[in-house]
Amino acid sequence: PVHSAKLTAARVYNLGMTGYDPLNERVSLELHAPRLKPAAVIMMLYEGNDFEVKRKEAAVEGIPFRERFKNYFKQSPLSLGYERLIVGTFNTGAGSPDPRLVDAVSWLPVRIPDDDTGHLYAFGPKALLEATHNAKAFAKSRRWQRTAEQLRRINAYCTERDIRFMLAFAPTKAHVVIPMLGDRLPVDKVHAFAEIFLPLIPKPEEFGRRLLENLDARARVVADWCHENEVEFFDLTPFLREQTAAGEFVYFTYDHHWTPRGNALVAGAVAERYREWINPPGDVVDVDSNGPPPSTGNAETP
Repeated sequence: PVHSAKLTAARVYNLGMTGYDPLNERVSLELHAPRLKPAAVIMMLYEGNDFEVKRKEAAVEGIPFRERFKNYFKQSPLSLGYERLIVGTFNTGAGSPDPRLVDAVSWLPVRIPDDDTGHLYAFGPKALLEATHNAKAFAKSRRWQRTAEQLRRINAYCTERDIRFMLAFAPTKAHVVIPMLGDRLPVDKVHAFAEIFLPLIPKPEEFGRRLLENLDARARVVADWCHENEVEFFDLTPFLREQTAAGEFVYFTYDHHWTPRGNALVAGAVAERYREWINPPGDVVDVDSNGPPPSTGNAETP
């Protein structure tokens, strides 16, 4: 929010919390918007876990602060990490690990770009498996239906109050990196790695085909929903691929979160898109020398 405020000359209120899903974000918006009176709401939808809307509304609103804090801490970068997945998966507890498991993970981490300037990136098998689902299957899934219901209610809330609403799509690390590997993607090993999490998957060649064909499926479903509901959509995937290819260290190696540099880059991209959205090219905006451009208003990010 600090980066965004500096880049947009707008007041930015960050309502995001670690562990929030779209249900939490809607409740937070409805709780704080009457006091903050935002002109625009920008919601970041993370592909990795924001489609996990499981809690009932009454439960979310009734959880005591102490319990909420414990849940947030358990799900925070302080207590979660890909390292735990690696340890839990490959530690057999009896001397040397299974050679098959060692071979399955030997292709990770990958280097992007593939030279001395590149950075290392790794991801878990679940991210690969989820990326093989096609758009039609995802659109019918309970995960998306529950998420779409919360988005619908957020959009209705904003529309009724003349608040502009933008949905920014944040892709997983695998979504960004996998297509950049090209011929360096070892399909057999990727398949063996995914089988650790779910044994009953297609053969390597078919699995690799589905993976590459459907990486963008969830983004397309969200984009289609936004188009149908007249919600501004900003897919960060192309931008993050471009920055990663240029040698920027966007994601942590063994964690799905953005690095501080990645956060700064995304803040800049969102701020630029916000300016274009609020003040389209050709618009004339009078800037008061004693304050920010009046048309930018307040931006609120659940």
